[in-house]
Amino acid sequence: MFEEFGMEYAGDVEVLVLYGATIDDAVEVLGGDAENPYPLDDNGGAPDGPSWYVEADSIASEIVAQIEANRFGYRANARIITGYDGTDEQKRELNDKFPFRWCGYTSRQVAYARDAE
Repeated sequence: MFEEFGMEYAGDVEVLVLYGATIDDAVEVLGGDAENPYPLDDNGGAPDGPSWYVEADSIASEIVAQIEANRFGYRANARIITGYDGTDEQKRELNDKFPFRWCGYTSRQVAYARDAE
């Protein structure tokens, strides 16, 4: 599906989807996770793409529960796409296939994308 752009589908994962209007509040709550206080960090910057996704199992369950209780986000299934390096071509392809529903991390060489609901 994405091979011509250097990316490959690598399975599915449950992600924590953060709401755009409350990103700062959600990031503050996420910072309380002693094991993973910066789950959205991409080499010191924010991840690429129009959405904010992070693997749910990389965050302490009580932190995920707090995010959901405060309505800062929710869990959903997403595709794992490896080989992501943030090129304009890759971003265009992800935008075409998953408009407004993807998040990429160049430092991890991974993107997460969700199908339309």
